[in-house]
Amino acid sequence: MQHLHQSFSSFIGMHLAVDFEEDPEAHIRQFNARRTELERALNQHESNKQQR
Repeated sequence: MQHLHQSFSSFIGMHLAVDFEEDPEAHIRQFNARRTELERALNQHESNKQQR
């Protein structure tokens, strides 16, 4: 019974720790925003280059 309790406590502790990790979706939003900035800058550069 003690082994079962230890295993259960370990399981709960491991899964509770996930709740306190940094938000991976926030990182994805930051990367997407940066990608959008870079795409916009690249398109602007290409547009400027074609006008010359």
